Parts: sequence; structure tokens; C-alpha cells
Amino acid sequence: MAQPWITESIRRQAASLLAQMTLEEKAALTIGRDFWTTRPIEKLVTRGVLPRETVDQLAAAVKA
Repeated sequence: MAQPWITESIRRQAASLLAQMTLEEKAALTIGRDFWTTRPIEKLVTRGVLPRETVDQLAAAVKA
């Protein structure tokens, strides 16, 4: 299914972030901290993520 809002730049950034994560950190994202947010990956993002957040909001949370 085409997802026009996912640009090549976003795909590269996502691949880069995933490459920096351990298996345990990836698994923690599937469990979540609570019903509404993911567990923050301290070395990569400043906080947990809400499922309804936009790409721009998520990009703002990623540490430079």
C-alpha cells in the first residue's frame, strides 16, 4: 500500500534509528510504557511516543 507521506528522507532516518537500537529496545516499543505511549529510547528520543503523533512531531522528539 502506498504511503505518500513517508518520504525517502523519512525512510532513511527510520532505518538509521533502527540500526542504532538493540533488539531489547525494539521489543520494548511493541510493549509500550502504558496504554497511550511507547517506552522512550533514552539514547535516541527525548520522550515516549503517542500512536497518533504526526511525522513532524516524531521528528521533533528525535535527538540530534
